[in-house]
Amino acid sequence: GPLSEPAASLPERVKRSYQDRVAANLYKPRKLTSTDQGVDARLLATKMERNSAELLIERQLLKSEDGSFSWRYDSRHRHASAAYMVEEQVLEVLAAITCPVLLVVSKDGYMTSRSQTDQRFNTLKTAERVDVPGHHHMHMDDPKPTALAINNFLAKYFS
Repeated sequence: GPLSEPAASLPERVKRSYQDRVAANLYKPRKLTSTDQGVDARLLATKMERNSAELLIERQLLKSEDGSFSWRYDSRHRHASAAYMVEEQVLEVLAAITCPVLLVVSKDGYMTSRSQTDQRFNTLKTAERVDVPGHHHMHMDDPKPTALAINNFLAKYFS
């Protein structure tokens, strides 16, 4: 589910969102001298195998006429969101889901450290959870466990 925060956080969130939008040059992509520099930056930002980072930056870097590289992204995606749901809203949305749900969780990923993960999972009516080894990019680092979980789930409902 989406990120949530207490209702009292809304005024500061709206203020930050507005400030991001009026500061047009706040998130200018920096120049890189090589694709390896981009891979190294990606590996500093998140845990993943080097070959996975190389695959990601193939589509994330844009080569300039001067031979340098820059990150390819829409800077508006870096702006703070104007509003988050409160956790009660997230739980209501999850409780309304009627189709089967597969939750593939990496054992060392973001979801394992979030306090809401178990409650959110238990809110789903028809859900299956599969824990796989790895970090956030487990599907790239070692795709087999994730593919197996997805194939087994689909076989239950579409065979």
